[in-house]
Amino acid sequence: MLTTCAAGAVLLAIFITPGQTAQDYTLAFSLLTGELQQEAFAGHGHPDIFMTDGSEAERSALLTTWPDSSAKLCLFHIPQVVWRWLWNANHNIQKTDRQQLMSEFQSVMWASTPESAAELYDRLIRSDLWEQYPDWQAHVENY
Repeated sequence: MLTTCAAGAVLLAIFITPGQTAQDYTLAFSLLTGELQQEAFAGHGHPDIFMTDGSEAERSALLTTWPDSSAKLCLFHIPQVVWRWLWNANHNIQKTDRQQLMSEFQSVMWASTPESAAELYDRLIRSDLWEQYPDWQAHVENY
């Protein structure tokens, strides 16, 4: 677990877990909370905001442990996760379609206003490729 400061990222804690499940993460975060108690996070007892790479197990555990925190997705990691998803053979995305799907997703992700994002999302779901890939639809809608 890292935090930011004038010097950059600073290590707050290291968690060694038996796996990468929500249960594993929840236990680790609960141990940290139990150790630090109300002194944690500048006396707030919870982080104001946390940023993740999109791991549902991690996000679930963070929100379970600190329900008053705000969850954000990392704009650096999300495209990596989406690109790996598109290249996973289990999702049956044609090689020739991957770049266009990624480009459409990124246009929504990097929109400068909520209105622009809504317009770009509407364009994405009306694209020719959208109907071809129901798994892609579910993946995008999850974000």
